[in-house]
Amino acid sequence: PVIGNRTWNVTDMATAIALVTAGHGWANLPASVIGRYVAAGELAPLAFANIRNGLPLPVYLRRPKHTGLGKAAKELVRALRAGGDAA
Repeated sequence: PVIGNRTWNVTDMATAIALVTAGHGWANLPASVIGRYVAAGELAPLAFANIRNGLPLPVYLRRPKHTGLGKAAKELVRALRAGGDAA
C-alpha cells in the first residue's frame, strides 16, 4: 500500500538509506540492515501506535505446477499459511 501520494521508489537498500539519512523521508527497512545507522544516531526507529510490526508486507509464493515440493519448501508453505508465526 502507498501511505502517501508523494513517494520514492528505489531498487536497493543503500539508495533508500542514503535518501532517508539525507532527510528525504522515511523507509521501512530491516533492522539487521540499519542497525549500525541507528547505533550511530543517523537513523531512528519510528513507533507507530496503530500497527504492530510496521507496515504489512504481503508475501507471494510461486512454485512449479508439475513438480513436488521438498521437505524445506513444504515447511515454508506451512509457515506462510500459518501467518509466519510458526517457528
